[in-house]
Amino acid sequence: MKHIKKISQFIRPHIKWTLLSPIFVLVEVGAELIQPDLMAKIVNQGVIGGDTSVIFSLGLKMLLYSLFGMVGGILSIYAAGYVSFNFGTDLRNAVFRKITHFTQEERTLWKDGSLITRMTNDIYKIQSVIQASMRLLFRAPLTFFGAIIMVLYLNADISSVLLILLPILLFAIYLPLKRAYPFFRKTQEYKDSLFSFLLEYLSGIKVVKSYNQEANEKIRFSENNNKIIDSCLMASKWIVLIGPLMTFLLNIGIAAVVYWGAIMVEDREINVGGIMAITNYLTQILISLLMAQRVLLSISESAPSVDRVGEVLCHENRSENMGAYRTFPNGNCDIEFNRVSFRYPNAPTDKFILKDVSFLLKNGETLGVIGEIGSGKSTLIALLLRFCETTEGVIRIGGNEIKEYSQESLRQNIRVAMQDATLFSGTIAENILQGKPNASHTELEEITEKMLLKEFIDSTPSGYNYRVEQGGKNLSGGQRQRISLARTLIGKSEILILDDCLNAVDLKTEMLLLKEINKIPGTKIIISQRINSIRNAHQILVMEHGEVVGIGTHESLLKENSTYREIYQSQTDDYMSDSNKEP
Repeated sequence: MKHIKKISQFIRPHIKWTLLSPIFVLVEVGAELIQPDLMAKIVNQGVIGGDTSVIFSLGLKMLLYSLFGMVGGILSIYAAGYVSFNFGTDLRNAVFRKITHFTQEERTLWKDGSLITRMTNDIYKIQSVIQASMRLLFRAPLTFFGAIIMVLYLNADISSVLLILLPILLFAIYLPLKRAYPFFRKTQEYKDSLFSFLLEYLSGIKVVKSYNQEANEKIRFSENNNKIIDSCLMASKWIVLIGPLMTFLLNIGIAAVVYWGAIMVEDREINVGGIMAITNYLTQILISLLMAQRVLLSISESAPSVDRVGEVLCHENRSENMGAYRTFPNGNCDIEFNRVSFRYPNAPTDKFILKDVSFLLKNGETLGVIGEIGSGKSTLIALLLRFCETTEGVIRIGGNEIKEYSQESLRQNIRVAMQDATLFSGTIAENILQGKPNASHTELEEITEKMLLKEFIDSTPSGYNYRVEQGGKNLSGGQRQRISLARTLIGKSEILILDDCLNAVDLKTEMLLLKEINKIPGTKIIISQRINSIRNAHQILVMEHGEVVGIGTHESLLKENSTYREIYQSQTDDYMSDSNKEP
C-alpha cells in the first residue's frame, strides 16, 4: 500500500484529464447501451409492425448516438494516453533522481541490471496499466451493470440466467489470475538477471573472446533466457483459460436465453425485438467481462512492478539532509578526518574497509596517499565526497562537518579525477566541457595543451569534434585518463583530488602532468601507487588493510616507516637490479 500511495502521487499533476476520462467513457458507453433497445423497437414496430417511418427516425437516432459514442471514445483514449505517458515520464524522472542520490553502499542494494529493468520494463508496465485502467476500468463496469439493468428493464424473468452465470464467470477470472500472479513476479526477477548478465558480458567481451569462452557465455545466456520463457509459459497456462472459458459460458447463457425466449415469444410474454436486444446485451456483458479480465491481467502483471519501483522510490537516502546548509568555506579548506571508520551496512560488525583513520590537511597543502591495492585509499575519497557515509567518526572541512554542506556545494568545490577514467559518448570537447560547460574555446585549448592532448587532437580529422565512443573504447588508456584529467582541471575548485588517475601513462608523461598540476593553487589530495608522484607532498599517508600505518614527509617516512620504505625500495632501480641478481 505504501508503494501504491507513493507512485499514485505522479497522477495528481494530471488530475484534470484523469477526471475527464470517465466522463468521456460514460458518453461512449451510454451511446452503446441505448442502441440495442432502439434496434428492438425498429424490429417490433418497423419490420414486424410495418411502420417504415419508425425505421427512418430510429435509424437516425442510432446514427447520432453512434457519433456521440465515437467522439466520447476518441476523447477518452486521448485522455488516457495523455495521463499515462506524462505519468510514465514523471515516474522515470523521479526514479532517476533517486538513483542519482544513492550513496556507494546504497548502490549495492540493487544490481545495475535490476535498476535498468525497474526504470524501463517495470515503469512501462505501470504506465500501460494506467492507460488501460483509465478506459477499461470505467468502461467495463459501466457496460456490465448498464447491460444488466437493460436486461432487467426488458424482461425480469429471463435475467435469472445471469444470476446463475455471473458467479461462475467471476470465478473463471479470479482463479487463473491468482495462480498466475507468482509467475509474473518471477519473470521480472529473471529479467533482472538477464540484464545484469548482458551488462557484464558486453563490458567484458574482450576477456570472453581472449579466453575462447563464447560457448560458455552462450550457455549462461540460454539458461537465463529459458528461465524467462518457462516463467511466462507457466503464467500463460493459466491466463489462456480465461477467454475461451468465459466465451463458452456466456454462449451457453445466450443459447439458454434464445431457447427460453422462443418459448416466451410463443406465449406472447416477450417480442422478437426484445430477444434480439437481450442477446446483444448479453454480448456486451461478455465484452465487459473480457475487458475486466484484461484490466485485471494488466494489474496482476504490473503489481510486482509497482512493488519493485516503489522499493526504490520509498528508500530513504542516508545522505539526505533536510536541515539548513552552510556556505562552503572558500579559502579555508582544512580537511580533518577524526577517528573515521567505515563498513558497508550489511557487512559483519568487524569487517571495516577503513578503521580509525585520523589526519589533518591544512588549507593549500598537498596530501599524498599510498598503499597496496585494497588498503582503502579510494574509500577515503568516497567518504569525503559523501558517496558513502561514515560508520564512525567525523570528517570536517573548514572546521565544519561535511554533512552541514549540501552535496551540490560539496561537489562543486571538490574536483576529482577518478581512477576509472569514464568518458561518455560524444565529442572530445563535450567530454572536457562537462567540467565547465561555459568555458571558452581558448580555455579548452589551454587545458588540452597542458594535459598533453593537443598533438593527438590536432592529428584527428575532426579535432575537438572527434567522436568518443561510449566508455572511450576508441581511445587508449592514457588518452582517456588525460581527457578525464582535463575535464577535472578546466573548472576551478577549492580542493583537487587525483585518485590514481595517471596509472595508464608513462613516467615521463606523469611527471610533466604533475608539474602542471602543482602550479594549480588549492588543497590537493594525490593518491598514487608511485612514490615519485607524491614524494613532494607536505604529508604522505601510508595505508595498509584500511588503517593508517604511517604519516609524515617523504624523508621522515623513509627513516621511520618500514612499509613506506619497502614500497620505495621496490620502485628504485638499485633495488630492482639487486633483486634480479643470483644469490
